[in-house]
Amino acid sequence: MDINEYIINRLSAILAKADQYRKEQMRMKLRLEEEKKIREDIMELYRIGREINHLCHDMRGKLETLYWLLKKGNYTEAEKNLEQIYEELKKYPALPEETGNEGLNAALINYIPKCTAKGIRFSYVILGKPDWMDSVDMGNLVYNLFSNCLDACIKTNAQAFIEIVVRSDCRNIEIRVENSIAESVLKTNPALNSQKEQKHRHGFGMKTIYRITKKYYGIYDCWEENGRFIQEISLWNEKRYKQ
Repeated sequence: MDINEYIINRLSAILAKADQYRKEQMRMKLRLEEEKKIREDIMELYRIGREINHLCHDMRGKLETLYWLLKKGNYTEAEKNLEQIYEELKKYPALPEETGNEGLNAALINYIPKCTAKGIRFSYVILGKPDWMDSVDMGNLVYNLFSNCLDACIKTNAQAFIEIVVRSDCRNIEIRVENSIAESVLKTNPALNSQKEQKHRHGFGMKTIYRITKKYYGIYDCWEENGRFIQEISLWNEKRYKQ
């Protein structure tokens, strides 16, 4: 090997390592951004909860006022009060039932209004309380599952839907997510690569799903059935898993 070939090989190796380092730094940056967003959503959930507590406290007085206005036949003033109450209630998104995991709560409260705004039917069932799983991990996992579902549903012309069922006990959490698809995902995109623009900022969703699944000694599986794309994840509680 002459000196020129040696230099070229060394430069190629250095550039390859530099590119690998850059990609790893990008993945880390986006991962931190995702986790920051989830923490912010959890804090927003607490803020909304406090506001709703205040609203419930104030609502009693407003309803009593409304009652006496109607009893006295002051319908014009009563109508104004009803409009005011309605406008106040519109400020708040539909809150999910308490799931036992703040990350799951935050993901639901984030995606329910998004689906409603896009005409996508969203339904969820939570069986048990997945409270042993880290909230940021749960939020990150479900956010990425929902994000993939939402992208697929947008391409569906009609009857778009997303359904999630979470079953949990002290040892295991099972997550099953189904969404409508316009065409076969596994035929057109078997590797489940990002189809979004700005791919340098996307394409980490499945990697995040795999990473969190692996962290909890889990299994990820997906398949298609009757116009549905189905994803199932099984996670295990580390303390119970090692017993």
